[in-house]
Amino acid sequence: RKVNEENYIKFSDLIVHTVPILSRANRQFRDGIVYQEIQGLAAAQATLIGEGILLRGALTMGMLERTYGVLFGPGIIAAYELEREQAQFPRIVVESELIEALKVTPLLAAHPYEEEIKYISQFLKRDDDGVDFIDYVGGMQNEGADPADWLEFLQTHKQFIEKNIGEFAGNKRVQSKYLWLKKYHNAVIQTRLKPGFYEEFLVSGPQTASDVPLLLPVVRPDHDQSDNEES
Repeated sequence: RKVNEENYIKFSDLIVHTVPILSRANRQFRDGIVYQEIQGLAAAQATLIGEGILLRGALTMGMLERTYGVLFGPGIIAAYELEREQAQFPRIVVESELIEALKVTPLLAAHPYEEEIKYISQFLKRDDDGVDFIDYVGGMQNEGADPADWLEFLQTHKQFIEKNIGEFAGNKRVQSKYLWLKKYHNAVIQTRLKPGFYEEFLVSGPQTASDVPLLLPVVRPDHDQSDNEES
């Protein structure tokens, strides 16, 4: 369902989703377009795992123009460069400038910054390279009506990763993507589940390659996360 005058444009295997900040709907009924976009992307990533599809991309803010189905402008260039240079693995990178803009751009949020960032941070994780990305595995924990749904998803995610780590054992370039997923998956469950329980959800397989650093929880420096389990 389209809201806020949003648009989708597809190029080959690339999909561009744009949401105008100054739309009449957003000016009249602010519902937190950054949060809504992040939550929606997290849900899409989780859903597509069941289809064996991984997403990689970038979320940013900037000026752009659409003419006869063609997009151009600094916003689309920034998103493309962010995806190409920082995404690397199957993750959706969130530009740090977008998070900073929440402090000074009321149209991006539904609540004051300190409250809004708490909602958003449920769906964000920071990798060891300093890149913030959408945490769809952790973010989905509180999205279902039944807590057992998330545990079922963890098993599906685990099996998907283990299958592809083995399948691409002879292709180190592709396998590295699943090794990154392994370290991400294991980091999330060790943070969100208790010892003695999370072990059955751990992804097994070869040790993480040297070019896929371990992912550790990192507290965001600009707000108190004492009430949140994730960084």
